[in-house]
Amino acid sequence: MRPSSSFPFALCHDDDWLSAMEENSGLNPQTAIYIQNGVAFLGNVDNPPRIGDDPGIRPIDVPTLIAEKGYNPQTFNVNPGFARYFVIKSYTEADVHKSLKHEIWCSSESGNKRLDKAFKDTSGRGPVYLFFSVNGSGHFCGVAEMLTPVDYTKSSTVWDSDKWKGVFKVRWIFVKDIAFSKLSHIKLNNTEKRKPVTNSRDTQELLPAAGQEMLQIFYAHHDQTSLLQNYVFFEVSAL
Repeated sequence: MRPSSSFPFALCHDDDWLSAMEENSGLNPQTAIYIQNGVAFLGNVDNPPRIGDDPGIRPIDVPTLIAEKGYNPQTFNVNPGFARYFVIKSYTEADVHKSLKHEIWCSSESGNKRLDKAFKDTSGRGPVYLFFSVNGSGHFCGVAEMLTPVDYTKSSTVWDSDKWKGVFKVRWIFVKDIAFSKLSHIKLNNTEKRKPVTNSRDTQELLPAAGQEMLQIFYAHHDQTSLLQNYVFFEVSAL
């Protein structure tokens, strides 16, 4: 499970501000995160910002982000017709954060071909859902819908590695951590060994029954941890 606080910073109080200071983080020594009423600001360590003082301060408001994007909806169709379902395995959590921020994704060459074919085969009749998990994390971290075919003429520069070629748009639906132990009973019945879904490789397709059960669990799960807990950290790390 994700730790309660994954910021590599020492926390200290400054009146009603929490100042998250640099500590072995690779950030500029003068950079700090200031949090007030759920809104985070980037500012200078020697000059704590005041709301409205500096138009250059960049706010990071996670609760508003959730509301605006519609993550973890209260109502959702967990039995969509003609849907296709795939597991996505990411090398890094940072890349999944970038997918959240930029609403794009890219797989390996073979993975892109598999996803692109599935998207085109549905021809708008049903959605293509992607279940994300970071290698070694021990949990799935969210569900996104594939919105476009793969554009092989473009590549994004936001990823941790420059080896990913092509790009397609996604819409994130659920952003919550679900431990493998809650999903390991779901089997890959479309594979010879019928291993648990938690043993999937990147772009492993799920049968409709398995995909629908995954959606149901994501929909019903009351999230205690999620990628959004680390949103400010990844934003600052990208500076």
